Amino acid sequence: MSVPLAPRPAGVARLRAACAAGMACVALATSSPCAAAADTPPGRVTFPSDALTVADARQATGRRVNLPLPDCAVWRSYCDELRLVNELDGFDLDPRVTVRLEAPPAEPATLDTLLGSDTFFLQPAGGTQRIALNRLVYDPDAATVYAHPARQLREATTYRIVYAGGGRTSTATFTTMSASAGL
Repeated sequence: MSVPLAPRPAGVARLRAACAAGMACVALATSSPCAAAADTPPGRVTFPSDALTVADARQATGRRVNLPLPDCAVWRSYCDELRLVNELDGFDLDPRVTVRLEAPPAEPATLDTLLGSDTFFLQPAGGTQRIALNRLVYDPDAATVYAHPARQLREATTYRIVYAGGGRTSTATFTTMSASAGL
């Protein structure tokens, strides 16, 4: 006898695209703030972000991931995964950065301007050294760009994501996990 599975929560594809690479090894499949790039104001950094964490003095970084749980009576296994993720003290050392653009560019060449090394990069929160982003993927339907740092980030370090394309600058900070937390 087979038991039908309940459909996955809305936004699973977007969630996996925006979060899976940035949240350790767990493929998250529930609705969460990082899932909905389409629900984020244009020109905003959506993931990773310390807005998805809480202060926790027990953690090596002083932060702890705090993603909302779905209805755990319906999504039991997803809740179990999220509970594990919510024990981490930061984000992956090679996160998938997500930014929603103001609007889809009129021409593909415009992406080079919007996503150049002067307009889209990472840097340590207390420093000025820029870390380039590469492996860029553009989703025209969501006007969203996904990218990875050109090099692995240092553990237990807070970084600033800077996006200065489209005439407005948007920043968000995130903290990478300590090696003992999730590796």
